[in-house]
Amino acid sequence: MNRIVSFLICSAFYFSLEAQDFYITGTVLEDKNTALSNCRTVLYDKKGNLVNGVYTDSLGQFRLGPVSPSAYDLIVNMIGFKELKQEVRISNEDILLKPIVLESNSLKLNEVQVKAKAPLSREKNDTTEFNASSAKVLKDASSEDLVSKMPSVTIENGQIKAQGEQVKQVLVDGKAYFGSDPTAALRNLPAEVVDKIQVFDQLSEQSRFSGVNDGNTTKTINIVTKSGMRQGQFGKIYAGYGFEEKYQGGGNLNYFDGDRRISIIGMSNNINVQNFSSEDITGLTGNADRGGGFGRGGGGRGPGGFGGGNQDFTVPSQGGLALTHAVGLNYSDKWGKKTEITGSYFFNISDNNIQEQITQEYFNTPIEIYKSNNQSDQKNANHRFQARFEIKLDTMNSLIIRPRVNLQSKTDQTNNLSNTTLATILSNQSQSLSKQTNNAYNLNNMLMWRHRFHKPARSLSIEWNAGYAPKKSESDLYSRNQFKELLKDSLDQIANSKTNNLNTSVQFEYTEPISALSQLVFTARSSFQEEESDKKTYDFVSIDQTYSSLNSSLSSEFSNDYFTNGIGAGYNYNKDKSLNFNARLNFQHSLLNNQTIFPALTSPIQRQFFNVAPSFFMLKTFTPQSNLRLGYRPNVQLPTIAQLQDVLNNSNQLLLSVGNPELSQTVSHNLFARYQSSNIEKASTFFIMIGGGYTTDYIGSASYQGTSNHPLIAKYNVAPFARISQYVNLDNNYSLRSFVNYARPLIKLKTNINLDAGYTFSNVPGILDSIQLSTLNHTTNFGITLSSNISDKVDYSLSWRPTLNLSSTNLENSETNNFINQSAKLKLNWIILEGFVLRTDYTLSAFNYIQNSGDQILHIWNLGIGKKIFKNQRGEITFAVNDLLNQNKNISRNVFESYVQDVVTNSISRFFMLSLSYNLRNFNTGKKPTITTPNPQERDRMRPH
Repeated sequence: MNRIVSFLICSAFYFSLEAQDFYITGTVLEDKNTALSNCRTVLYDKKGNLVNGVYTDSLGQFRLGPVSPSAYDLIVNMIGFKELKQEVRISNEDILLKPIVLESNSLKLNEVQVKAKAPLSREKNDTTEFNASSAKVLKDASSEDLVSKMPSVTIENGQIKAQGEQVKQVLVDGKAYFGSDPTAALRNLPAEVVDKIQVFDQLSEQSRFSGVNDGNTTKTINIVTKSGMRQGQFGKIYAGYGFEEKYQGGGNLNYFDGDRRISIIGMSNNINVQNFSSEDITGLTGNADRGGGFGRGGGGRGPGGFGGGNQDFTVPSQGGLALTHAVGLNYSDKWGKKTEITGSYFFNISDNNIQEQITQEYFNTPIEIYKSNNQSDQKNANHRFQARFEIKLDTMNSLIIRPRVNLQSKTDQTNNLSNTTLATILSNQSQSLSKQTNNAYNLNNMLMWRHRFHKPARSLSIEWNAGYAPKKSESDLYSRNQFKELLKDSLDQIANSKTNNLNTSVQFEYTEPISALSQLVFTARSSFQEEESDKKTYDFVSIDQTYSSLNSSLSSEFSNDYFTNGIGAGYNYNKDKSLNFNARLNFQHSLLNNQTIFPALTSPIQRQFFNVAPSFFMLKTFTPQSNLRLGYRPNVQLPTIAQLQDVLNNSNQLLLSVGNPELSQTVSHNLFARYQSSNIEKASTFFIMIGGGYTTDYIGSASYQGTSNHPLIAKYNVAPFARISQYVNLDNNYSLRSFVNYARPLIKLKTNINLDAGYTFSNVPGILDSIQLSTLNHTTNFGITLSSNISDKVDYSLSWRPTLNLSSTNLENSETNNFINQSAKLKLNWIILEGFVLRTDYTLSAFNYIQNSGDQILHIWNLGIGKKIFKNQRGEITFAVNDLLNQNKNISRNVFESYVQDVVTNSISRFFMLSLSYNLRNFNTGKKPTITTPNPQERDRMRPH
């Protein structure tokens, strides 16, 4: 014990000595007012040894260090500019350099070519950067309109994808903007303020600090604003009213003043315009008939949004007829010289009326078909808050705090009518009325302390996470059921359930340089998670007209504990940004304990797992415009308490489900390769990606019919031809996916062409009536998009995206499920003479089933005519019709382990609306932007060499 205390005292004394290091900060400009982002700044000692290097952030700022007192040579260079070299001397304080202005290397530029072919994109190490000027849009367009024209970026069903992956967050000038809701961020920011669009994989907090990629990345878009539009106020307000009392109203206001940026957004409407993500809609409960699967869905578009309506703070409807009210706030600032803060808050209320038709065709023989008609009224209220504080304690130490709070309340009233047929003969049917009320909280906090030592690239970080997620649920269920052979029964019961999730973890990471180009990294991690679930079901007692009879077979108390301890070591090599390679080897010991407490106390089920997990990542930069990335990473996933708890879910009497306390953790192995390049002369860009994964102990589903002799049938008294499913561990789950994209301008047509293609394969194991299934899914898609680059008065895009889906199983005589989705779209915004605006978009959605009939073809046409009004044509009055041909509906097909599912959901039909919108613009107020010293751990593009 005395040795430990002595070691800690010596360490603290050593840290205090190390605090004598200093930093060099500065700003790089291409003229007196325009910042140069992603400019390379490198520091060498007088012997020519590399000391430190970073890339400038979106404001042209850099911060080198920590370094000891001495004389150094600073090298600053960037493609298209002459290299600059200057001496820097450090004595006993930090150095703030005068602005560095790089001189254009005009000898390397062909002025005629630059005017004819504006560079579409360029590669900057791990970042693909697009020039906003390469795609013309109308002045009142949103950033989403602009981003959708960029190569490898697609927006389908409200989901933004870049390079084949879902975008999880949007940054503005390197700072978080409206949290983790990329759609809200892009629709709230006008296109005219955007200078560049950067697409990259953001590293974790610890990786951004240490410079060693740990594989935890988030697909991110960073919007770099124009230098003249970072000071001022801008936004938009709109309102509209139509026939049958349809309405929408809302707006957004952005206040940018140097480091301080405040954005406020709000909306209210009854035309299916929603601003929240799918996690908010299904975060508490999901539909009993539906779940995750491997397949593709599609359907008609939502309302057109002419006149500024759903162009702001919205995503397409999830189906149904929704009334929505919402408000949001985003804030970022620098408090003093040591604290930076970003934060956002959302609140929304929705009332959605949904009518849904579901058909499930099982892969067994004879053909078993389940059909369900649901009518539900879903009321949902959400609060979401998240923030990030970065506190610079001194030159060597910093602290990051990231709190997150989610509060949700949901009420769902459903009328369900369902039946099952076997070889076209009715086997059973059920009618139920249910009401479920849920209240859930999710509280999380992350705290990270980071310390840099005197020696460059030596660092220590400690990260602590804690979370608490309680949930309460009350439900009423009344059901009448009829099964084969005239067996009838009814249910009238209520259920109350409570679940609690408490988790905490701590992780240490230490990096030690072993040469100027390489370093070792050591990690240690420990975590604990405790879950409890208590569900009680009471049957109706007719004698006293109360729900007082406890139903033990539908009640359960269950607990689950999960402990992990792990250590790891790694090696990182970084050669002047031309090659970055790191490899890690982690060892993890896990202990999973669960126990049923009620209706009968059982012996604890305890399992131990020991995992050896190697991982690696490589980035090879061939030229400044081309690079290759390779990576492999395993992932361990714990079964949820809902999957473990063996209590019967009887919310649908024909489709019962139950957990499995014998489940083990799953381990997935993922490998990927990505190559991307840009040709500045041709203004073209190319991207290709291929990846694959394999999962051991995959958590799948075992489904049994009530006529089988499986023990679950007797245990839970499953009626004939009803079904019960249980989670089980299965092997042979693997997948493959690929994506390729090529884009370039067609100069003579003043149009950009974007070509992409993809292929996805998956093998999903399952069990159907005691038969081991392997469901093979092949999805091949192709896309071509032509988007205008004419002027800010004409903006059009034309696209066609066919997708071929092939699905089969290993069962004899089972039918294949092959179908084609096709989507052709035309979008046109055209300012005609005298400020009149034509806005129209047309979508052709075709669903072609190859083996059988039932093809669906939808023509969705939205049309609007507007007139620009007010000074500088900042206002617009528009008359528009949504779904002119009155064909809109949501259709999807999904392939699961043991069945294929078709879903048809109601959607808002044709309506007319008159709307008014006004764009607020007030830039160049005369105040000089606040220039702050950047923090290299926060700026994603500033990575230590």
